[in-house]
Amino acid sequence: MNSSGKQNTPVYKLGRIPFTVEDSDQTFRDELNVLLPKSPDSAKESVSKLTTLRALQNHIYEMHDDCLWLDAGCLITPNGKKILIIGRSGAGKSTTTMALALGYDWKVVAEDILLIDYQNDLLITYGAPFSLKPGTVELLRDSIGQVPDPIIGGEWSPLGKMVAPSGQSAYFDVSIVFTRNYDQPAFRINTLTPAEFLRKCLPVSNILRMKGAGEKLLEYVSAGQCLEIEDGTVSERLDKILQLLQ
Repeated sequence: MNSSGKQNTPVYKLGRIPFTVEDSDQTFRDELNVLLPKSPDSAKESVSKLTTLRALQNHIYEMHDDCLWLDAGCLITPNGKKILIIGRSGAGKSTTTMALALGYDWKVVAEDILLIDYQNDLLITYGAPFSLKPGTVELLRDSIGQVPDPIIGGEWSPLGKMVAPSGQSAYFDVSIVFTRNYDQPAFRINTLTPAEFLRKCLPVSNILRMKGAGEKLLEYVSAGQCLEIEDGTVSERLDKILQLLQ
């Protein structure tokens, strides 16, 4: 590729990593141009031989190997309060995060995996697209009367005003774990101590592999309320979260 071609190659940014994507077909490049945030920075990495958005995101996640990560959504309310929502896959955290962003203008730090620079107590905004599972559009329509647009290949990107600026403090006002009881489902809300919340984070994080990360996360969630929300519809969960963060 000549020098002018290199200058025209888009630079994307996920988390702290500006990068270019090389050796990809035109369809994939078109998807990236719609779904990924652009960066004015010079590219630090050149990514090639990856043909799916999910593989690309996972590759860039791995470059943040000094960070604490959680399977979590994270949002900031219009009045600046921060909410952390952890949960296993299928617990509903991504749908709830999307509903709060679309329906209530909450800013998104992360919707699926939250990265924390725990050496500096800062959240890293990771502007990756939302991956819509089957039934998500219907759940959003029923709960907030809105659906994301455009959806490309099952992905939707909250680019622009919905993305929170990076570098927010890692201290949370409300920390919630979503759980499901498939045998006897019932909408329940349980108050947790920070230590109980931390234990529920262990299976959905890299805490045990990062020196000092557990102590740091305990400090972050001790700044506010810790809760477990079990089962419930999207609307029931939204009502409770809005009540907590009024």
